Amino acid sequence: MAHDMSKIPFVEVEWDDAQDHGGAWVEFSKIQEFADIPCRIVSRGWLVHKGKRYVVLSSDYIADDIELRKNPNADRILSRVTKIPRAWLVSIREIKIATRRRRR
Repeated sequence: MAHDMSKIPFVEVEWDDAQDHGGAWVEFSKIQEFADIPCRIVSRGWLVHKGKRYVVLSSDYIADDIELRKNPNADRILSRVTKIPRAWLVSIREIKIATRRRRR
């Protein structure tokens, strides 16, 4: 069955990501400086899953899906789905968004 995206919270998530040094050779003395700088990421999307170990965001969905018009029991199609380990989360903040009315 299609999920009503207006009932799913839209959020901004701050989280610390894993990071490599870009594959280049690095002087040992530079590694500590690199290690101490967090790779802080900000992601926005619909909070489609909030589990014990992960949260999952989707940044896009098909609003006027032909399949949903033909079959209201079809599943919604989402894109740019990101799974973030809860241990990496810094904050989750809900953002209220205005929903557009569908033309009939």
